[in-house]
Amino acid sequence: WFVGLRNSKGKYLTSETFGCKINATGTSLKRKQIWTIIYNCQNDCVYLQSSLNHYLSTDKYGRLKCDSNEINDDCHFQLEYNRNGQWAFKSLTYGLYFGGDNDQLHCFSKTPEWWSPHLAVHPQINLKHVLRKRYAKLDDD
Repeated sequence: WFVGLRNSKGKYLTSETFGCKINATGTSLKRKQIWTIIYNCQNDCVYLQSSLNHYLSTDKYGRLKCDSNEINDDCHFQLEYNRNGQWAFKSLTYGLYFGGDNDQLHCFSKTPEWWSPHLAVHPQINLKHVLRKRYAKLDDD
């Protein structure tokens, strides 16, 4: 899945090109704010991959990095969700939640910090009447 992740303050998780830094300062969904959620069914976990093909990881001190080109144990996150459709990411290795705002992102919270997923694809549909063999058209009014 390609998604943008918004925190409780409405800012997008952003992967910077310089220094492989991450922050939550994005105001709109652009290339730097698009993340790929990769599901691993063997471990029942997800990996967050930036637009630069680096994986989000944490260490035992709760520091977040996004500079790894390969998946390691620190990249394993459990995806949790609430009834509002928000997601929380819990480190499988350390059992702590990913969160924060602005440049102060961390992974040492014991309570979930919720992120709102924003699909980075623009779905399209075409409606066709089977009997008339015509397509529906959106009226400007």
